[in-house]
Amino acid sequence: MKLFVDGLPKGQPRPKARAFKGHAQVYDPGSAYEWKVAVREAVKGLPMLDGPLDVSLSFNMPRPKAHYRTGKFRGQVKDNAPDWHTSKPDVDNLAKAVLDACTGLLWEDDTQIARLMAAKIYSLNPGVAIEVVPVSPLILEEFK
Repeated sequence: MKLFVDGLPKGQPRPKARAFKGHAQVYDPGSAYEWKVAVREAVKGLPMLDGPLDVSLSFNMPRPKAHYRTGKFRGQVKDNAPDWHTSKPDVDNLAKAVLDACTGLLWEDDTQIARLMAAKIYSLNPGVAIEVVPVSPLILEEFK
């Protein structure tokens, strides 16, 4: 099963703690709510998968302005602009948000995910490409 979810990928925020008037206070520093809703809407109605799953996520991140040329060649990507996105958000937080959003819709629980591949690249089309397949016996043999 392959699909693409348009939008700006957001990472799953991690709870933070701080001291406040002599007490520990835990708070949520931000939200990926709208991004997770977009992912849920995209997978809604697809068949629920069972058994061990192999999940691939390719996060397409927008390029910053500094990656583009100016003047006569405005809008063209510079030759030295990187292809890989190596700044925040972290790829594991991006993956966690998508996996959580798909739980109960594409799979019963994300514990079914036996293999996960995730990447962040720059793209003109922000979003995430999701591919989910049952784990094949051939994949298992690679790890034995």
